[in-house]
Amino acid sequence: MNISFYGNSGWISGSSTSNFYKVTSLSFYQSALAAHPGAFAGTGAQYVPTFYTHGFAVRNALQSQTGAVQNPDGSIHYRSTYQLIPTVGPA
Repeated sequence: MNISFYGNSGWISGSSTSNFYKVTSLSFYQSALAAHPGAFAGTGAQYVPTFYTHGFAVRNALQSQTGAVQNPDGSIHYRSTYQLIPTVGPA
């Protein structure tokens, strides 16, 4: 099993210890974006459980990526990608 989490420099500079987890919801993270207009805050997480036996393996990669930036006019550009990637093959 593999679990990973990452954030870019825009997320790190725009997040304090009290609001780093709020990036998963745009309505909660909007105040951090407003404090750093023009900085693209992006994060992602991945969970990869793997099951295998002699000669056979199954793997499911679950991946989530989000990112947002507040434009100078006050509008917010938000992107999110969610992926499920199944893999089956010889071990």
